[in-house]
Amino acid sequence: IKPVKELAATARHVREDKNFSLRVTAPAASATRDEVAELVISFNAMLTEIEQRQRDLARYQDSLERTVSERTKALLAANRELLAAKDAAEAATVAKSRFLAAASHDLRQPIQAISLFQSALERTALDDEQKRISEYLSLSAQSLGDLLNSLLDISRFDAGAITAIPEAV
Repeated sequence: IKPVKELAATARHVREDKNFSLRVTAPAASATRDEVAELVISFNAMLTEIEQRQRDLARYQDSLERTVSERTKALLAANRELLAAKDAAEAATVAKSRFLAAASHDLRQPIQAISLFQSALERTALDDEQKRISEYLSLSAQSLGDLLNSLLDISRFDAGAITAIPEAV
């Protein structure tokens, strides 16, 4: 009965303390290998295997925690880079809008001057070829003005100077 009592006590301590390094004293070598001896040997072997698995699990857990920590740091660094890139892009958009707004007057003046010169040219005596060239000049100045106005409208939208009011058409 002594080996069975020791086996029960060790099992209770293992369960309560979660200490898988405990072992039941093996029966004396001179004793016969009966069912109780086999039970003790199997119980000790099971504890050894559980103990090894606990160590492996602890190593895997440490490895996983290191990996999570490294990936978290990398993700935070990537997020910082993305925020910096986003801030730079927003600053570039604001700078572009400011440039276009400031340049609008300077760009419109030469286009207006071209239109005025072309209009004055039309009032002079021109041959057919010169009239054709004058018409192309007028169309080109008008197209350039339309492109500039579209570009400036886009910059006003970007700057928030114009608010869209959607409606059904």
